[in-house]
Amino acid sequence: MSNGEATVTSLAIARGRPEHSAPHGGVFLANIATLGGVNTEELVQDWAPLPDIAELTGLSISQVRRLLEDDAICGIKIGKPKVMQVPLAFFKDGEVVTPLKGTLSTLHDAGFDDEEAIIWLFTPDESLPGRPIDLLRAGNRKEVRRRAQALAF
Repeated sequence: MSNGEATVTSLAIARGRPEHSAPHGGVFLANIATLGGVNTEELVQDWAPLPDIAELTGLSISQVRRLLEDDAICGIKIGKPKVMQVPLAFFKDGEVVTPLKGTLSTLHDAGFDDEEAIIWLFTPDESLPGRPIDLLRAGNRKEVRRRAQALAF
């Protein structure tokens, strides 16, 4: 960038996708930068396998799998052996954080896979301030969705 701001390689570029500019000339994808590689497992910290999610929510394991299939939640295979796990921050008071499904849908429409969506949601963004997932948990979905929608254009 010519105005002296540092440029950051984003996951979109690393994965061969075009980087999208924000209306104000900035780049929204900067907050999912690959800074020597993002370790998703460490970024999120609190994970739970599907049986634990079932216990937390009072749902059956098949209902939890359905949440994954319907993109109401997402997860990745981590640990040894690799087991599908979901960030615990996706749940509040035993239920899925309400605005999460729409935000995940928007991120998937922008070309993000589940791991990229998790990284975006859990990476602090000074302009929000904080992490998108924390704003969603607090019920402030409007700004998070607006930014997620901007990634699709």
